[in-house]
Amino acid sequence: MLHEFSILMRNNLKFSDSDVPDEPVTEACPELLRVELRDNLLTIAEAKDVGKAGNTIYARRTMELDGGATVFTILPELPSGVRDPKFFGAIGTVVLFEDVKRRLKTTGIDKISGAWRGWTFDAEEVKT
Repeated sequence: MLHEFSILMRNNLKFSDSDVPDEPVTEACPELLRVELRDNLLTIAEAKDVGKAGNTIYARRTMELDGGATVFTILPELPSGVRDPKFFGAIGTVVLFEDVKRRLKTTGIDKISGAWRGWTFDAEEVKT
């Protein structure tokens, strides 16, 4: 079972069609993410500047898999009692792998640009 943490991850963001979000249609866009786990709630935020988070995805832990992987469901609305002006509503799945370095694989869709779009994350922990 994963314990609470706050880490930086180097991510390769790729966009896709919302009908097949796991099949990217763009080249990878590198970015830095702040990934935090508190209780059963995972947050993934753009790490634009040190100490300042960008848009934030929220996901709830849904199951533990053999081999050190944990599955989370991305929340389309903020959890009860949470306020966050940088909340990024989406639908999708996050798989977090525990190893020497944590790895994160995410597939999701959102409608922030007015039309549905898909995307994938392929991120690895940055040792600081």
